[in-house]
Amino acid sequence: MAYIEDRRTVTDRVTGEKKKSSYRGTKPWRVRYRGPDGSQRTQSFERRHDAEKWLNDEMVKLSKGDWTDPGLGRIKFRDWVAIWESTLVHVRARTKILNVGVARNYLIPRFGDYRINAITTSDVREMMAEEMAQTEGRLSNSAIRRHVLVMRVILEAAVADGRITKNAARAVKLPPEDSRDMRFLEPEEVAHLVTTIEEHYRPMVL
Repeated sequence: MAYIEDRRTVTDRVTGEKKKSSYRGTKPWRVRYRGPDGSQRTQSFERRHDAEKWLNDEMVKLSKGDWTDPGLGRIKFRDWVAIWESTLVHVRARTKILNVGVARNYLIPRFGDYRINAITTSDVREMMAEEMAQTEGRLSNSAIRRHVLVMRVILEAAVADGRITKNAARAVKLPPEDSRDMRFLEPEEVAHLVTTIEEHYRPMVL
């Protein structure tokens, strides 16, 4: 059962009349409902309209099977990264070293104290924009792309674990890869290559 109550009033159990309560807070409208696990969930708001909207959103999530326990999403990013690291058992050693290095050296210093359910797409875009705008010691586009990609992987693991419903890094458009200048061999270099490679490879060069 779900309902919204105004904590500024109380109902007399005998007469059924409503009376003023002793509540003096700033968020009198409290929503109550039971989650799939049977536990009662509550959230308070300043305005009834906001309470109704939030409750409606929660009911839609429940009906679609998209509901997640809000408490699980309150874990700090740095603590979730530690859990994520412990699950990287089927990842190639080099990939694990690179991704964990990005998380520890770049992502945790920026997002460490954020709750994972509070990280937004704008937050990730802002990180990328600031890195792209650096003039001194600017990272390559490839390195900046990896920061966003690692963020995606970390948050996707949180989605799979039922801690958040949406990956905030998924919608971030990556910067283009760094272009590399093509180098063509000089005639004498081609001739030298032909004389040094095995004969069955020579038609690929000439």
